[in-house]
Amino acid sequence: MPAVLAILAGGSSSRAGLDKVLADLGGQPVLLWSLRAGQVAGCFGEIVVVAPADKVAAVSALTRGFERVRVVAGGATRTASSWAALDAVSDADVIAIHDAARPFVPPSLLHRCVEIAEAEGSAVAGLPLADTVRRANEAGASREEIERDGLWAAQTPQVFVSSPRPRWSSD
Repeated sequence: MPAVLAILAGGSSSRAGLDKVLADLGGQPVLLWSLRAGQVAGCFGEIVVVAPADKVAAVSALTRGFERVRVVAGGATRTASSWAALDAVSDADVIAIHDAARPFVPPSLLHRCVEIAEAEGSAVAGLPLADTVRRANEAGASREEIERDGLWAAQTPQVFVSSPRPRWSSD
């Protein structure tokens, strides 16, 4: 199987106080924005949505109208849900992991990250750091400002070739 998009929708939403991936955003659940972007990107043979075990049925109902989409149960943490996604797509050549809580991913970004991963082995979307960054001591008091040139905040999608190919020349 060529490329698979795994959308992580298994968070507890403890900071938000509501289930943010099922919350309404512009007339549809937040999750569907990422799902549609993945389908429009046109580079995925399958999309796997990783949902909390107790919400698999509800998320499956939301995805019924979509082709080549399946829903699997995730884990208690983001890492456990990422492993559940990897277990579900073991035959994929390229795997893209995207957080459902990032609904505004452009299809072109998904497609471009897959292209880069196919050529380079991996790709991660990111934004140049605009915030001031400071290092603190153990008590939390500011010690120094960190130069932010060259620093990036990693985003999703995070895309990689599932079985890295050796990189050597025959020369």
